[in-house]
This record gives sequence, structure tokens and C-alpha cells, in this order.
Amino acid sequence: MLEFCEGLDDSVKARLRFEDGFSDPLHWEQSDAFPLERFTGPELVSWLEMDLGSAGKHWMLVLDSLSQLLQARGAATLCRDLHAFQRRAASAGLGIGRVLGLLHADLHQPQELDVVAQMASAVVSLTPIAQGHRLCQEFTAHAIATCSHRRKSGKVHRTVECFTVEDDLRLRTAVVPFPDEAPTETSVKVDPTADLTFNLRLTAEEQQARSSVPLPYHLSPARKAALLQGDSKAKIHYQPDASDDFDEEDPDDDLDI
Repeated sequence: MLEFCEGLDDSVKARLRFEDGFSDPLHWEQSDAFPLERFTGPELVSWLEMDLGSAGKHWMLVLDSLSQLLQARGAATLCRDLHAFQRRAASAGLGIGRVLGLLHADLHQPQELDVVAQMASAVVSLTPIAQGHRLCQEFTAHAIATCSHRRKSGKVHRTVECFTVEDDLRLRTAVVPFPDEAPTETSVKVDPTADLTFNLRLTAEEQQARSSVPLPYHLSPARKAALLQGDSKAKIHYQPDASDDFDEEDPDDDLDI
């Protein structure tokens, strides 16, 4: 684990605890490495209680690579194990404030990444910057970090920052605006009735004639008078339309053979 401690002060190194879960993940060599089968909520809590104790300190659990776990156990099982670990760690009073995991997006399907991202309260996506691209004037940035933070209210706050790592391992960042959307051409209003072979517009005379046609739900004068009189006898009022062909000799229209 020397590569993780390189460049750190002794006071910082004393606050770190390491567990090897990479050299023998399937436990084929019967070594002391942390196997994948032990990566469950109860197993992690038991290991942390034995290694850290209950000193009441605040710790952060850093998983160097979630990709290996995601490939071996699947997105649903991984999210369930992490959720169980956080719940059991809080009940045991271990003081695990954060769980940080590194995930290589190019090794997994977008659906799996979306499942894991839904569980996280913050997602930081790192992308390289094209050579010669100048995003900030203060320093030469090496990559872009797109941060999405889900607040307790449900709102998602997004920021974009360019960053670089100095020779003394100091991190320099600068907030940059979101990429502008591609400019769209000025929309021109198009008349949909311009090239039709028939006319959809009404003249003034046609509009007046349409407005003079009584609507079918309007009551005729005879129906209004009957309703206002309040006659106890039931009556049926029929108001024929102009297109009705009513024959008094054959009202049922059943004599045609």
C-alpha cells in the first residue's frame, strides 16, 4: 500500500488503515487478503469493529475500486450490501461519515452506472481535456470534474470544475460554466395551410353563417316554454333538423321492401 501513502506526512499516515482486497479476491491462495465473499454489510461492520474499535471517531471508508465488486456481484447486490453496511455501522456507532468509491465507467453498462448513481448522494465524473483547450486562465487544467450533489430536499446541484494536481500534490480547481448548447437557427413561422389544395379559412360571410346556426344543446322556444310552465304530464318534444326526411304515413320507416 506504499503507493497510496507516497507524499503524505507521517501524521496523516497514522490516521489511515488499509485492507488488501485486490491481490487475492477469490481467496485461491489462502492468503490474508480480504475476499469478495466477505464484502457484505455484516462482514464489513465486524471487520471495522475489530480494527477500529468504538473510539467515537469519525471515519471515511474508501473503496479503491467498485468495478471489481460490480462485475462480480452485480449492481443490485452491491447497492444492497452498501446500504446494509451503512445501516449496521450507524447502529454499531462506528462513526462512518462517508463511503467513497471509485468506479471505472468504461467497464460497465450505462444501466448499471445509473443504478449505483441513484444510491449515491454525490457523483463526480472525471473526463480529460482535449490538448490545447484552454478553460481557465489561472492554470493549465488536466481534466474536468462534473459534480452532481443530491440534497436532502431532492434537488440536484450540478457544477463543472477544471482541475490539476501540482508537483507538491496540491489540487488546484476552478469553476467553469456549463457547456453552452449548440446555437439553433432562428425559427421561422411556417403557415401549414399555404400549400393545400383546399381552403381551411373562412370568409366573413361564412363566419357569420356559422355563428347563426343554432347549437344542438340549445333549447327551442317550445321546450323552454314547457319547462317554464311546469306541466306535470310528460311530453316529448322533437325538433327536426333541416336534413330530416320525415314521412307521416311511415314514421317508423319500415314499409320499404
